[in-house]
Amino acid sequence: MSLLRNYFSGYLSFRSSETGRAWAREREEKKRLLSHAFSEKMLKEASDEEFVNVLTNALSSLWAMAIWTRREERINTIISRNGVKKLRDMFYYLIYSDDPLEVRFDNFRKNVWGLGAAAITEILCFVEPKKYAMWNKKVVSAIEKLGLLEDLTRTLSLKKASVLEINGHQYVKIIE
Repeated sequence: MSLLRNYFSGYLSFRSSETGRAWAREREEKKRLLSHAFSEKMLKEASDEEFVNVLTNALSSLWAMAIWTRREERINTIISRNGVKKLRDMFYYLIYSDDPLEVRFDNFRKNVWGLGAAAITEILCFVEPKKYAMWNKKVVSAIEKLGLLEDLTRTLSLKKASVLEINGHQYVKIIE
């Protein structure tokens, strides 16, 4: 428990620093951007041109997209391979449907090319932060540092090598 206390104390120090305050402002801006991009109004009523512009900005802001050296090209490929209508419909279904989360998550992963679990969970987390959790390399690394990764992989029925590639059922367990 002292390990967790030490990490938490370090986090509080970071948050009170200028760097931490800038990080918090960046997160608030990202929340605003993603909430707008994936709002019901944007997904249902915006023109295709406006939606593509806002979607491009939103996807560019994702930490999950930072691995791509040619990020703009990758985003354009995601949009062209999936199509604007399909992306609108799939994001709407993922975020606003009453179907169980694990069904929505798996359906999105199966039907949308180019966006994996890290991108999906990042979007969900910033759109509805009290409802969803982020799942990416940094989260897994933090869990590992706390000595909880082995228990988590067992709980989720995952192999350590594929811990980032989760399905909807596993994502629901992560949130729980």
